[in-house]
Amino acid sequence: MACPGDFKNNCKKRNAQLFICELGALFHDIADPKFMEEMIQNPHLSPRNFLQKQGLDNDTIFRVVEIIDNISYKGGQSNNIPSRSN
Repeated sequence: MACPGDFKNNCKKRNAQLFICELGALFHDIADPKFMEEMIQNPHLSPRNFLQKQGLDNDTIFRVVEIIDNISYKGGQSNNIPSRSN
């Protein structure tokens, strides 16, 4: 298991924004099937909706949702994770 220092170093190596990586790490298990049914029945529980209510901009929300979709156990079977600069 990676420690927080490793997490920060990995974000830095990928030229990734730490805030977005941290949000992705916090929310990535949301894509777990045991949570999905409840979110489908209650869309207001979705990470996208939550992040919008927190006042995050659309680009940040897009990037966090991209992490959720690609890093979850089900979605994260690929090593082809895009990195973005800025």
